[in-house]
Amino acid sequence: MMDIRSPKKSEINQAVESLQAKGKSLQDMVDDPYVLRDELVRLNPKLEIE
Repeated sequence: MMDIRSPKKSEINQAVESLQAKGKSLQDMVDDPYVLRDELVRLNPKLEIE
């Protein structure tokens, strides 16, 4: 379960760019979608559903 609100396209792009800057590849994000989810929530905590 991903348990987040739908992010904006710009938020997804920002999270992907941030993860790539940290050395994560797109394949890493596909293999473990929680990596992207966690980065989205880190960048915008309001996305998380409690």
